[in-house]
Amino acid sequence: MRTSTGVHPDLAWSYSFPTASVQAIAGLVSFYNEKVDTYLDGQLLERPKTHFVN
Repeated sequence: MRTSTGVHPDLAWSYSFPTASVQAIAGLVSFYNEKVDTYLDGQLLERPKTHFVN
C-alpha cells in the first residue's frame, strides 16, 4: 500500500512465537499477496480477494 507518508501498514506477517508445526518458517516474513504486486514469468498476477484485505 502506498501512502503519502511511505508507511505500508499490515503488508507482511510472521510468527512471533512459532509452534513446533511451523518451526521451518520461524524468523521469516511473508507478504500478503492480496496487498502487493506479484509477477510470475513477467506477468502481473491478479490479486486474490480474501478476508485479509480491508
